[in-house]
Amino acid sequence: MGFLASMDPGADIGVDQTKNAYTSYGDTGDAEDDQKSHRAIIHYDHSFGDYQFTSLTGWSKYENDRLTDSDFMSVDYLNTIFESDYEQVSQEFRITSPSDRRFEYVVGLFYLQGDIDYSAITDARFPPPFLLGGLPLDSTSKKYYDQDTEVWSLFGQGTAHLSDHWRATLGLRYTDEQKDAVFERVRTRSGGPLADILANVLAPEVPPTDLNRSEDNLDGSINVQYDISDYTMGYLSWARGSKSGGFTTEAFLPEDAEYETEEADTTELGVKINLAGGAALINAALFYTTIDNFQIITFTGTAFTTDTVPAESQGVELEGRWAVNERFILGASATYADAEQEDTGLRLPYAPEWEASLNAHYEAPWSSADLVWRIDGALNYRDEQYMQQDERSLDDALTLLDLRFALASASDSWEVALVGRNLLDEATSFGFDFPAFGGRTVPVGSATIGSLNRPRTIALQARYNF
Repeated sequence: MGFLASMDPGADIGVDQTKNAYTSYGDTGDAEDDQKSHRAIIHYDHSFGDYQFTSLTGWSKYENDRLTDSDFMSVDYLNTIFESDYEQVSQEFRITSPSDRRFEYVVGLFYLQGDIDYSAITDARFPPPFLLGGLPLDSTSKKYYDQDTEVWSLFGQGTAHLSDHWRATLGLRYTDEQKDAVFERVRTRSGGPLADILANVLAPEVPPTDLNRSEDNLDGSINVQYDISDYTMGYLSWARGSKSGGFTTEAFLPEDAEYETEEADTTELGVKINLAGGAALINAALFYTTIDNFQIITFTGTAFTTDTVPAESQGVELEGRWAVNERFILGASATYADAEQEDTGLRLPYAPEWEASLNAHYEAPWSSADLVWRIDGALNYRDEQYMQQDERSLDDALTLLDLRFALASASDSWEVALVGRNLLDEATSFGFDFPAFGGRTVPVGSATIGSLNRPRTIALQARYNF
């Protein structure tokens, strides 16, 4: 269909979700994704009188090699190979005061250093008679992106017990972040002088280009609480949080790679109620959030791009939990949120108006065998939503049912469980415009490609504590 059919009438270019897309770059002819991850954590606590010192040291590393059939067809028109190596080290120190005093606090210092080395080879081999603007699309380019990140942060939070019924909490965090990157694109295969003309437009060569970004952010929160009764507490809070800006690896040119810091301000009015002597609780809250430079990640079919837009969200949250007895616990929650892009009024992606959940946990001893039975269930619902920015149609509402049946030793040294996820076999998908399918001209007549979630899945789990 469309211009791809006119390129190669004999090729099978249809979308068939039961078929593995063939590519000559893979050992087996299929798309591949291989990731190796490692992590280590050291947690140390030490008491100095009534004060607690905590040290958290973290290290993580991953290596990812991915081969994508970027034209989503059985022919080798467009393939992309991604390689990324990432490593980070973090250190946090905290001091916590006693909790039985009129003023209690925690202060700390955080440091993170991370390095990522990323490369992507894009190979375009579109056969005759296809020409774009009279020029053949036939070349291979490789993009390099290396980034070093260093973050320092000072933080503290203190709670003042003003009276028997009033409390006020103030939190502050100062963060300094430095990102230094190098962006480069080279041509590794030429399809000839005419193909090079088109390649210089679609994927121009870029010499090693330094990208630098330095920012500091001051985030904070204030919360005032009042005990209405022995079982009811009301509160009013305001908080400002930020997500640092940076550079997207999928920019066309390095000067287009930078995106700005996301800053969110949230005001919340709520109540927390204990019932049945503390065996049950109900939480309710009204919230309003404004976001400057809300970071939206969009998949275009060949890359993930980052855009920033102004956004706001307002709504109500309800949550409840009830310990029916020592063996049986029930929980439920519901959220209504009106989240939209301020400049256009469009609903934000992954922002359904309604979300709700029910969950249950039941545990019973098998005394004669020194074992324990456990049953967990969760029913999660979300309203229809957009999955990506600028989608033309909403994804349908979704209800997911998960169940877990487990048998464990009374000492919890081992456990065997049968797990069922998405037992109703509900389907959801995200889509993106991909002009290669349908239509007689480009970009008119573009089609939407979708990706489905995981179907009904049954798994057997086993755990043993050494």
